Amino acid sequence: MPDCVPSAPLALLQQAVDSLSTALARPAVIEGPGLDLLAHSAHHAAGDQVRQQSIMSRRATPEVARWLVRQGVFDAGHALRVPACGELHMLPRVCVPVRSGDTLRGFVWFIDADEPMSDAEVALAELAVGGLAGALDGLGPRRNPPGPVEDLLGGDDVTRTRAARAIGQGAGFPDAAGVVALVAAVVGPGGAFIAGRSGPGPVRTWPGLHVREADHEVLFLPTGKGDAVADRFAGLLAETVGTRTDGRPVVGVGQPRPRLQDARDSLREAIAAARVAARVPELGTVVRWSGLGIYRVLSGLSDDALSEVRVHPGLERLFADHASLPLLETLETYLDLGGNAPMTAARLHLHRATLYYRLRRIEELTKSTLKDGGERLSLHAALKLGRLAGRYPPAPAGIARATPGDR
Repeated sequence: MPDCVPSAPLALLQQAVDSLSTALARPAVIEGPGLDLLAHSAHHAAGDQVRQQSIMSRRATPEVARWLVRQGVFDAGHALRVPACGELHMLPRVCVPVRSGDTLRGFVWFIDADEPMSDAEVALAELAVGGLAGALDGLGPRRNPPGPVEDLLGGDDVTRTRAARAIGQGAGFPDAAGVVALVAAVVGPGGAFIAGRSGPGPVRTWPGLHVREADHEVLFLPTGKGDAVADRFAGLLAETVGTRTDGRPVVGVGQPRPRLQDARDSLREAIAAARVAARVPELGTVVRWSGLGIYRVLSGLSDDALSEVRVHPGLERLFADHASLPLLETLETYLDLGGNAPMTAARLHLHRATLYYRLRRIEELTKSTLKDGGERLSLHAALKLGRLAGRYPPAPAGIARATPGDR
């Protein structure tokens, strides 16, 4: 199809924006999720410089994008009023996000100067805009170039640097500030993240940059705020996601990075830490990447790899036998404590003789020796893989399991 002929979805969007502009007697614009211009109504006296620039360049400027990030339009689930910005020569607007479930498909904007829209008019706009998600879906991914947040997390170094400049000051990141990522989710059966209910949950004013995804939330904080502030907001994130669905909240915290454009590296670590916390509940609600130990290495394995990896053949027999859970827990605790028998016995509330009996039994069943460093490493790695893969559950807090033959 020649470029001069509009596609069916674009033609539908143009009809919609013209109808909305006429019905509400004000300029209207439809943009994709990256603030790329898709359709606009005819020129109107109440337009402003931002509208003119958007029509000419087919996309919002970085300065406008930064302002809109601050106003929370990317997180909005319903229409909201965006105040004027004299510095940008931008009149007030009503923003109506277009979503398919929790997925942002675009925005419809109305200039809200002179005679502001009434609540009834805003409700009418929301009702009319609700049917546009299908048309925006039909444009395909090439019609929706990424916005500043997507550029920050997925572009090349030049693109990420440009996105960091667009987002930085507006999201509270001074020019020299670093960044740390926090990822919060709610965990269901099997350690999977659960998609939260739509709705605002508790009202929070988040510092930094807050992004809500379908099954988790991300908070990027300036590193100058320190670990104590990161820990406090990790707790608030856990509380917030916990109100949106039933389950156990977890928060992963990545390593700080010196530049905002490196936020995606901290994000990867935070996601990995949250996923480990989801599968290994004894690590706690808030888990830092720096504190994962061996799980830092194992977290890079996919779910398929976790289910297929076999590190120690002797241990596989114990994984398959539910009655062997006390032996698995004894071995894991013993190896976690560096082979210190007195500390292991105290941790598990066992008599020393019972501990030694269990360790000998483990050696017999696994056909291994705990005096060999290589065997101990192999057994330890296999136990941690078993935790991540859900091969055996942790004991209830404060309860020591017994095994037949304990003395």
